Amino acid sequence: MLMSDFLTTRRSVRTFKNKKIDQKSLDGVQDLLDRVNPQMLEAGYFLYANGDEMYKKLEGKAGYGGVMIKAPAYIALVTREEVPEAYIYGAYYLEKVITSLKKFNLASCWVTLQRLPDDEAIATFGEVNGRIMYLLAIGYPPRDLNIGKATYSSRIGIQDYVFKEKFGQPMDIDELEQMGLADLFYYLRLAPSSYNNQPWRFVIDGHRIELYSKQPAHIDEFVDMGIILFYFDSLAQTLGIRPEWTIDIKKMDGDYEYIGEVNI
Repeated sequence: MLMSDFLTTRRSVRTFKNKKIDQKSLDGVQDLLDRVNPQMLEAGYFLYANGDEMYKKLEGKAGYGGVMIKAPAYIALVTREEVPEAYIYGAYYLEKVITSLKKFNLASCWVTLQRLPDDEAIATFGEVNGRIMYLLAIGYPPRDLNIGKATYSSRIGIQDYVFKEKFGQPMDIDELEQMGLADLFYYLRLAPSSYNNQPWRFVIDGHRIELYSKQPAHIDEFVDMGIILFYFDSLAQTLGIRPEWTIDIKKMDGDYEYIGEVNI
């Protein structure tokens, strides 16, 4: 599936069928994680197939908006260092895994564990080399969810998040067309974010594209940065561009934080 098609049909699932994931699919998911984990330095992933047991331990203590998502299995994002890069790259590669779940007919939903005390996290997940602040709930979606059909929920426009040379100066769509980037930014605005906050902002200055976040007061924003970087790279590659980002997080005056840049 083209990444543009995936973004127009991607949706989180908060209610899964009460059905265990078959072993062949679980093995396939584990294989995905085994291939991604060696690429990680600051983070890693563990698959927990005992969804019922996990849900009972986490019910009332974690979840999306404080409500735990019940699923037949979970993938834990383990951050080995409490640095922004751990969440950026952890989210980047976990979103990469999400794009491959469709081949197993599986849907997913991000789940936050940030209010879970450390002792209860250890009791739930066992000893891990790092912290688990996020899970990915995975399972079979209900039939009436229309997975795979295009949806167009509220999203900011290109001129609201892509600027020329400085904030507040919208990038002209015709100029984006001439650069061959209009489609990239059109579909990129469909990328998911925590509570649909869409905190990313891009400034284009010549061949340099800079990525900013609304001033992060929470690690959710760094997760969102990892997600948007993954989809930027994936969409760019369909255009023959191989982005090599330089991540160098800097606090700035005003409402934004500099995340990094890429030359195209």
